[in-house]
Amino acid sequence: MELQNLECQSDSSHSNDVDNAPTSARQCDNDKARKSATCKVCGKAFRYKSNLIKHHRTHTGEKLYSCGTCEKSFSHRAHLTAHMRCHTGEKPYSCVTCGKSFSRRTYLTDHMRLHTDEKPYSCGTCGKSFSQRTNLTDHMRRHTGEKLQLTPSGSPSQP
Repeated sequence: MELQNLECQSDSSHSNDVDNAPTSARQCDNDKARKSATCKVCGKAFRYKSNLIKHHRTHTGEKLYSCGTCEKSFSHRAHLTAHMRCHTGEKPYSCVTCGKSFSRRTYLTDHMRLHTDEKPYSCGTCGKSFSQRTNLTDHMRRHTGEKLQLTPSGSPSQP
């Protein structure tokens, strides 16, 4: 995997916040350090090479972290950690309003919208709003005529 450095594109000299002296070379080095690694596949820039390496797995499909219980594999350790909660039953994220607990922070975030009535996902065709992105996706199928396929468990899935 190759890394591509970003260059400072500023015409003017930069200034030091402390003494206001020109420091263009040093500031350009700081600018480069902010996002110095770029993915050759999609062009996404990262501040740290380690984040680029992790990101690159999305393109290669490499999965280094395996569940010892069910052998499911993940490209990021955090995804394995979150997955393990389905085996342990751990639910560390609790709603302060009703006390319901969740295994993932995103599940709690979605749940909180029930209490706040927040509906951040809007249909571009008819304007109807939804609290969860999946509900908008299902709704959009009404406009496109796409049919939902059911999995063996009876839940909807993508065709």
